[in-house]
Amino acid sequence: MMKRGQALVIVFFLLTTIIIIGGALVIMAKAEISIGTSAKNSLIAFYTAQAGIERGKVILSLNWAASGSYSESLAGNQYIIIIPAGSPPTKRITSSCNYRGAQRKIAVTLRRSGLNIIQDSGTWQEE
Repeated sequence: MMKRGQALVIVFFLLTTIIIIGGALVIMAKAEISIGTSAKNSLIAFYTAQAGIERGKVILSLNWAASGSYSESLAGNQYIIIIPAGSPPTKRITSSCNYRGAQRKIAVTLRRSGLNIIQDSGTWQEE
């Protein structure tokens, strides 16, 4: 038969084990939430930078000789487009976005064919 003191020690041991396991689960859950938030912010920055590339295509379709740095907002997120000077047959434009610490930058080579702006296949690159 168990003595009273032994039962108390076993209960304290079980309680300590449960508290340690609970604390570990809380720490793991917080880490998962942080990773998920970081991935979401990175994806938002990526799509915003991609929108900047599309905006750059529109700018160049209106004026192929356009150049400079353009900064615009999309749904509260800001992207920056850089279009090099000159009017060569191809232009490599870049677009970047920094959203809550997640930064994404995309570069693509475009060429002009008549009135159309064509993205050369295989030139899309994330930097």
